[in-house]
Amino acid sequence: MPANHRSILTRRRLLLLAAILPVIALLAIWLARFQIARWALDRALLATGISPATYRIDSIGLSSLRLSAISLGPQPWLKADQIDVSYTLPGLLNKRLGNIHFTGIDYTVTSRDGTLDWGYPTGKGSGPIIINLPIDLIDLADTRIHLIRDGATTDILLSGQITPTRTGSLTATLNLLALDRALTLNADIQTTPQRIAIKVGGQLGPTTTPPPTATPTTIAPTTTGKWNATITRDQAAGDLDLTLAATLNSINEQLNTTTLLASNADLSAHTRLINNQPTGTTTTLRINNLKLPGFTLPTLSVQATQLSSSTADLTLAITGEGWDLPEARISAQWQSPTPASTSTPTPTAPQPTILTANLTTPRPAHIDMQSAGISGLIESLAGAIRIELTPAFRIVDGSLTLDRGSLKIADASITDAHAHIVMPNPDLLEVRALDALIDDGSSLRFEPFTWQTSTKRIQTRLLAANLNLNHWLPIISRNRATGQGRVSGNADIAIDWSSGKLKIADVKGSLRADPSHGFIQVADADALGELLEKQDPRFATDEVMRPVRDKIISALRDFAFKTLTIDLSRTRDRTIALTYISGFGRHGEDPQGLNLTLDLHVQDAFLDLAARIAAKSKVTESAGKALEDFFHNSGQEQPR
Repeated sequence: MPANHRSILTRRRLLLLAAILPVIALLAIWLARFQIARWALDRALLATGISPATYRIDSIGLSSLRLSAISLGPQPWLKADQIDVSYTLPGLLNKRLGNIHFTGIDYTVTSRDGTLDWGYPTGKGSGPIIINLPIDLIDLADTRIHLIRDGATTDILLSGQITPTRTGSLTATLNLLALDRALTLNADIQTTPQRIAIKVGGQLGPTTTPPPTATPTTIAPTTTGKWNATITRDQAAGDLDLTLAATLNSINEQLNTTTLLASNADLSAHTRLINNQPTGTTTTLRINNLKLPGFTLPTLSVQATQLSSSTADLTLAITGEGWDLPEARISAQWQSPTPASTSTPTPTAPQPTILTANLTTPRPAHIDMQSAGISGLIESLAGAIRIELTPAFRIVDGSLTLDRGSLKIADASITDAHAHIVMPNPDLLEVRALDALIDDGSSLRFEPFTWQTSTKRIQTRLLAANLNLNHWLPIISRNRATGQGRVSGNADIAIDWSSGKLKIADVKGSLRADPSHGFIQVADADALGELLEKQDPRFATDEVMRPVRDKIISALRDFAFKTLTIDLSRTRDRTIALTYISGFGRHGEDPQGLNLTLDLHVQDAFLDLAARIAAKSKVTESAGKALEDFFHNSGQEQPR
């Protein structure tokens, strides 16, 4: 064969081989695409420090890739059912993907003792984070974030889209569902070598569908609001600053079995994370028209400063209906639980989360119910309480001390009131001190007593000293009598509310004049005559007893006593005061000497005092009825 022919044949074979080799190479790459993709993914995961990592490559096409059964981290901290990636061949040549669609993601974030663990490696020295996602769109569906804080888990459902706009920035629109609330989130993220800046805003509202655990009696929250936040991270130090502001409206929340209502609330907060630990967290909250069962607070302001991962200081200012607490300081500390032990044959239960709080009031609390005619103040309040927050809310123990309290209502004025109450456990309340001075110079003091909270009855002893007749006789006699002198004594008292109303159940004690002398002036002769006739009808019918009756009335118009004793008792649901008085009339030619025992039904005087308090203080009809029920231990009218 001529040489030129052989040369032409060789060139043709080389051209054919050159055409076939790329096809063979592409065919080899196509056949090995799963191995190549796995190598590339493993290399990328290893470069980020994520280990271990497992996944399955379901399919690889010319324009799409599908992964499934993804698991990252030893716990693992992220799992995903499926990831679909779309792309074009020219885009791949330019190292760019199209859309990525995530389905069924489970992401776990833990917090213990204030330290956050995001799962993925975040060690220093990895250089600044610059967003450079060669992706057109990230779509999230059926994503669940598990936030585990000190052993308690909160699930957050998330869906939405993330759009990288240019190198160093992206925008996101997300919808979150957590704690029966729906939250929309619009975010703008900017990254530079110096810092990461995130601006977030959105709206808060109730979920449109009830939670799966809802019962027919569950009240869904209806709170709505707007919020915004800024997050800044120092790329070099890794420190993070967070500022949050929110306005809530039409607040309607269910806390266990208690419904909380409020017209609106404003919240602002700032915190700084150093080494993933919050430092210097400050929070300010103001709530208007807060309504809880039984009372309403027109305003409630709270300022909180976190001192460490387990301590915080709070300052409260509360305005109630007719009272005002301008400042209360609370020092709080919480003890996080230890995780359950699984290393022993019998696993131990996790320890509870305990909150300890101490309360002081640097400024007096004021009581000023002008429409009710009630005023007063409490100079000092101090208290302490321990609360078990998890696994269930429970008060462990506590104490409360009240000093220098005063109250004026109707004819009674109380000053220098003092109380010290201790709750060693939720089933027992110990009143260790309860006393006060009356503006007439007298004093009232209860001996220490206990109350089993499972019962509806308390018993104690009341000690009265230096009671001024000039002050108390007009009150209990409807201004029919006055006097000069002082009485002291004690009474054992039982108070019961098993019927649903607070009532005196038993009284037993005595009072006596101290010093033993004084005088009484009875202005209403008719009322005294009726009392004598009820006690002994002969005063009204017997000709011999009638003059005695008149002499008694005449003597008691201005009577100097040298002995006065009162024995208190409870008979047939009525309080009886068996009164013995000895002395003589101070006027007339023949002053009448008397040794007289009166069986007084002071129930009438107490009922009249309750009515006068209700009328003078303009309290509500229900409050006035409660005063009468307290002194009158029967729903039926008793004979007088």
